[in-house]
Amino acid sequence: MTTPLCQAGLRLVATRTAITCAGLFVVSTLMKWGVRTILRSAVGETEALVIAAVNATGIPPERMYWTELTRAPEYITIRLYGLEKSVRIEVWDSAPNPPLLPEGTESPVKRGYYPTPRGKVVWVDVGQIAELPRVEVVAKTTREIGGLSGFSEYTKGRWYIVINSDDHITRRRFTLCHEFKHVLDHPFIGTLYPDAKGKPSSERAERICDYFSACLIMPRMWVKRA
Repeated sequence: MTTPLCQAGLRLVATRTAITCAGLFVVSTLMKWGVRTILRSAVGETEALVIAAVNATGIPPERMYWTELTRAPEYITIRLYGLEKSVRIEVWDSAPNPPLLPEGTESPVKRGYYPTPRGKVVWVDVGQIAELPRVEVVAKTTREIGGLSGFSEYTKGRWYIVINSDDHITRRRFTLCHEFKHVLDHPFIGTLYPDAKGKPSSERAERICDYFSACLIMPRMWVKRA
């Protein structure tokens, strides 16, 4: 793993309640980092890891009270690492037995595990836009793309999002999110944004993509709080 750009961690008692708490922790952390495109995938992967960790450490009965515990509770630890193109999710538990990892899958999610002095860590890498299946982000110069800020097109079985490498980083980020909205909407643009009030469907779609990009980069709640 490369040096993370940011990281966060949480320690939980290994009970069923840890599953919900872990999901809330992921949502809170990724929202704070501004990583929203993979939110659903990250929560799902985290909850799956936590379920496996809780089961591996041996959970108490559903309705057992804390006063009835005959031994100290087991703990699990969740860590999130923000990498350049993905978010790594790690869950540690005290059970030494290797986890059952899926094999032969075409999922873009990379996963694995490694032992620790007391237990093991199971991890997954959830990719962001550039790592999604059949989506490739390409940077080209102003001259190469005819002065455009960017565009998206579907060719040879995959989507290409092309952004202007000469633009400022903030503009490139806005363009990437704008074009990603086009990818999400295709092929329902005519249905989602029909001609209305003298504006053609294509023009309405462009305005919606601008709005989507602005909301993704600058959520209203954050702007009001600033």
